Amino acid sequence: MGAGIWWIVSSCIALAFGGYVAAWLAGIEHRFDGVLHGLIAWGISMLLVLYLLSSAIGGMHGGGFSALGSLTKAAGSGTSDAAKPMAEAAGISPDMLQQQAQVYLQPASPDPTTMSAQDAQKDVAANLVTVTKGGSDASAAKERIITVMAAQMHVSHDQAAKKFDDAQAKLQKARDQAVQDAKNAADASAAAASKGAFAAFGMLLLGAICAAIGGAIAVQRRVHVTTRSLR
Repeated sequence: MGAGIWWIVSSCIALAFGGYVAAWLAGIEHRFDGVLHGLIAWGISMLLVLYLLSSAIGGMHGGGFSALGSLTKAAGSGTSDAAKPMAEAAGISPDMLQQQAQVYLQPASPDPTTMSAQDAQKDVAANLVTVTKGGSDASAAKERIITVMAAQMHVSHDQAAKKFDDAQAKLQKARDQAVQDAKNAADASAAAASKGAFAAFGMLLLGAICAAIGGAIAVQRRVHVTTRSLR
């Protein structure tokens, strides 16, 4: 807060002084012309400030993205070079990976009562995708999950259905909460951006007023000095 106040005060003083100098050196004696000279000084200073900021920020972003690209490229190359020796050192060969993949892709036993725990998890996971997508197959997928749950947990069909519904309700609640949190965060960001835009507009307007006042004071001062010298 202190830094912000100091920046506002120092900017107003600098712009007022700039408008004063611009009007004084122009040698004019009309107050409106002094105001215009102050506004011109303010406009030039704002353009200069925006140019300097955009140049500095653009340079930092360009350098950052260039460094990030080089780092990503180097990391990808290093990972590719190191993957094969690491796999060989661990005793993993392409043939072993292919065999393991075939084991994972083997179809599970259709009978829930004879399924292993791993096969049951794969079956439930596959059907959960169908339930989430919805459509005509969702009800059949849900019934399959409940059947597997009842067989694996050794409970009745109704108890398994209740557990499934409770889990779905908790998941939906968590999903709704996440959506609401995201909406609240977006609203807060939009409000902060709006306040920042209004604050920036207020600062620009205040700077223009200070520069115009400085120009008007310079003209008034010149008129006063000229009148005294004539006397």
